[in-house]
Amino acid sequence: MTIQVPNEEDVVYITGNQEAAFQAPLIMLQNIGGKKREIEINAHLPLEFSIVTGGAVKKGQFENNKEVIKIDTISDHESFSYKIIKWN
Repeated sequence: MTIQVPNEEDVVYITGNQEAAFQAPLIMLQNIGGKKREIEINAHLPLEFSIVTGGAVKKGQFENNKEVIKIDTISDHESFSYKIIKWN
């Protein structure tokens, strides 16, 4: 999964409903350069997650005006890209 963040200096984390993948409350996404962050996870469905920053007090608002993404179907090795437009 690739996330585009609003600012190059953003440090971001993923949190969600995946107990096995998200053993810690927050997992930091890898900075792959500029405004792009990335994480690879093995997930079960449904996958529901948020992207947070600022000590987990600010949630990312995605382009679809949602703060939580829910994925109900996925094919093997499918990748996803999202863009955060602002922090709430």
